[in-house]
Amino acid sequence: MKHYIIIGSFIVVTIFIDSLFSYMGLPIVVTDLILVPLSITTIVLVCAPKFLAGNYIDRQQLASLSGLKLLSLLCGAIFLVLLGGFVTYLGFLNPLQLFSGAKGAAHGYTLVVTGSAIILLVFSIAYVFFFKKNA
Repeated sequence: MKHYIIIGSFIVVTIFIDSLFSYMGLPIVVTDLILVPLSITTIVLVCAPKFLAGNYIDRQQLASLSGLKLLSLLCGAIFLVLLGGFVTYLGFLNPLQLFSGAKGAAHGYTLVVTGSAIILLVFSIAYVFFFKKNA
C-alpha cells in the first residue's frame, strides 16, 4: 500500500509540475526535469579526481581480458562516443526545440547535457581502463 501512495504522489507532483511549466510558458517537460540533473550529476561524479585515480581497479580482472573482449569493449566505446556526439550535435542545432519520440520528448538543451555526459563517461572510463591499469 505504501508503494502505491508513493507512486501516486509522484504522478500527481509530475502532472502538477508539467501543468505549471506549460501554464507559465517555460519550455520544460518531465524528461528534462529528470535527465538534466541526472546528467549533471554524472558529469560531476565522473570528472572527480577520486574516480579518475583508478585506485579501485581489479588488476586480476583486467589481465584476464581476451582480444575479443577488448575489441568488443572498443567497439562499444566508439558506438557510445558517436551516439553522444550525435545527440549533442542535435541539441546544439536548436536548443529550445522539442524533440519528440515514441518514449517521450526532450528539448535540445537536455540533449546537449545528456550527450556530453555520455561522451565524458566513455572517455573517463577508457582513460581509467587503458592508462591507469598499470599505475
